[in-house]
Amino acid sequence: MKANQKHLFDDVVTFFESAITTGKKLSYNETLDKGHGRLEIRRCWSTDEIKWLVARNPGWKNLTSICVVESERHIKGSVTRERRYYITSYASDAKQLLSYSRRHWAIENNLHWVLDVGLNEDGAQFRADNAAENMGVIRKVVINLIKRYKKKSQDSTAISSLRMAAGWDDKTALGILKGLVC
Repeated sequence: MKANQKHLFDDVVTFFESAITTGKKLSYNETLDKGHGRLEIRRCWSTDEIKWLVARNPGWKNLTSICVVESERHIKGSVTRERRYYITSYASDAKQLLSYSRRHWAIENNLHWVLDVGLNEDGAQFRADNAAENMGVIRKVVINLIKRYKKKSQDSTAISSLRMAAGWDDKTALGILKGLVC
């Protein structure tokens, strides 16, 4: 949840800061991951006792629970903590919500890696008006077309290689673009 829903965000943050500090009974789950020189502890607290929140924010009809996920990273003696807040239509099951959160970020991280490696997104420098946002949409369309082509053709070539091949070979480019025509 982002702070673009100011009152909703503030309400959820305030609730969890108080509930966690005072030891309010919440659904709770914690995972621990070690590897690559770091230790990461993920904690999730959730609740479905949110009638007060729904009353204050009537636009969220299917709101069932809220949760906060805290990531604590220990790397070379340094500790960082980050909290992300969620509203959801799922039940208040901290273990399940933590799993959903992990999958969401795995998808986000994978997409970012593909966009950067396959299309050099991090190297792009667009400054005019909405150019960066527009190119971001175009890159995602390109990635999806290439993935569709790979699936249909059972081609195991890397996305970055297929992108280059499409620039050199009209047959490959046409195969990728035919993904637009179902």
